[in-house]
Amino acid sequence: MGRRRRKRGLKSEIARRSRREWSIRIGLAFGALVLGYFSTAHSLASVIAKVDPGTAYAIAPGNGVIAAKYAQEAFTIAPTMEANSKPADLARRALLADPTAVEALTVLGFQAQLRGEVARADRIFSYSTAPVSYTHLTLPTSDLV
Repeated sequence: MGRRRRKRGLKSEIARRSRREWSIRIGLAFGALVLGYFSTAHSLASVIAKVDPGTAYAIAPGNGVIAAKYAQEAFTIAPTMEANSKPADLARRALLADPTAVEALTVLGFQAQLRGEVARADRIFSYSTAPVSYTHLTLPTSDLV
């Protein structure tokens, strides 16, 4: 008959692990926590953006679509023709984060129209109606920012 192994308890399992194993486990747990936070924040911000773009932008400032919605809301509340206004700055940030954010182009186009820059407004609005391709994804950010 062979020897029977005695079951080890939790304390002995914890004591048996080396510092290296614990640091790897803690690192992986921390990585999962950070990834979960950003994933949840992005999802929550996408839902909130429909109701309150300002709060959604505070939760996920790197999301271009949300920044564009916030820029559009800020411009709708207080239309301004200033090129360095809050809506214009938000719209530029939105385009840098996501070149397909059409709401940002709308804000910049209307501001150019208010300033009397009809040719620039037409060019900006043409970006929002153009078919999406790689070249169109790079043109607005390099031309407008």
